[in-house]
Amino acid sequence: MSSSRKRGGIRLWLASFVLVLAVALPVWFAVSALGVKFGLWNYQLGFGTLTREWGANYVFFIFIAGVVLLLLGLMKAPRVRVVILSLLIILIGGLGLGRLIGAQALIQSLPPIHDVQTDWDDPIMPSEALLKARGEGSNPIQEDPVIPPFLAQMEQGFEAERAAAQESAFSRFMWNMQVAIGLKSDRFFWEGLAGASVADEQAAAYPAVDTLYVEQDPAASFDAVANTLSDMGMEFVTRDEAAGRIEATATTQWFGFKDDVMVRVEPAGEGSQIDIRSVSRVGLSDLGANAARVEAILSQLQQVLAVMEEPPAMVEEQPPVAEPEPVVDEMANDDMAETNEDDAVDDDASVEDSSNTMQETEAEPEEE
Repeated sequence: MSSSRKRGGIRLWLASFVLVLAVALPVWFAVSALGVKFGLWNYQLGFGTLTREWGANYVFFIFIAGVVLLLLGLMKAPRVRVVILSLLIILIGGLGLGRLIGAQALIQSLPPIHDVQTDWDDPIMPSEALLKARGEGSNPIQEDPVIPPFLAQMEQGFEAERAAAQESAFSRFMWNMQVAIGLKSDRFFWEGLAGASVADEQAAAYPAVDTLYVEQDPAASFDAVANTLSDMGMEFVTRDEAAGRIEATATTQWFGFKDDVMVRVEPAGEGSQIDIRSVSRVGLSDLGANAARVEAILSQLQQVLAVMEEPPAMVEEQPPVAEPEPVVDEMANDDMAETNEDDAVDDDASVEDSSNTMQETEAEPEEE
């Protein structure tokens, strides 16, 4: 028996090669992310193509290759080293698959929004300074945004990809395998959401995002908000205590995605009302990042401020109450009219009698 066969031969060589590819997986994803962060390529290439598409296929290949090598290592003349290397490959590939499957499940469970705030009835709008910092290519910040209509085009692209996967037995097998383990979905999971209200989708997905009412006055609440944002590592854009407005930017660690946070502090009864808005500069779905950030800020503020047991009653101006019109009795009016006519006749008769009497009185001396 040759020394090559004793060492495992081609099977050991293949296992060693695939293990090197498996170890390079973290490097692949790190380079994909850091390239976006440092401006080497845009986020569509780094996150969309290199991570979600090619990265997912890369992980799936490593996992399947590990399973195949394990079977080869257990076949005729088993090789312990091949089996051990194969198990390491399966472990690395399995961990990568687990992360990707979890991300896929998260995407499917959340609406495709990137704008979250506590009060859509009175939305917080950005200052000119923040709009300038965001740049022209950023997502717009609107008072009542809707999910973009191009979501329908994404659905058409998904249907075309699924149809192409059915053209050959191999591609159909790969598609069905990825669907079976949760790496892909067999249907477009944002179906029918194009044009839907962002406020409605947020209310259904993130019910905990709501206005915070605290007992401290606006000045103390403003300082607490500023300290919280600073502790979370955000970079301030504007701080206007007189207006009760703070704007800051949060940057993600790996891809360097920038999300802008706007906070408004207003008087509410004897305390304060705090509203927060967080908006991504790029992308369609934030994978829940903005909602998680708003909830984290609210949680930190609740630890340093006294939350009101009940929000102050909102006093609304009541419309003036119209005085009721007097009820007119027609029969009474008729009786009154007849009475007035009789009184008028009596008055005329009295006047006439008085005139006659005066004339008679004046005429008496002449007769004498």
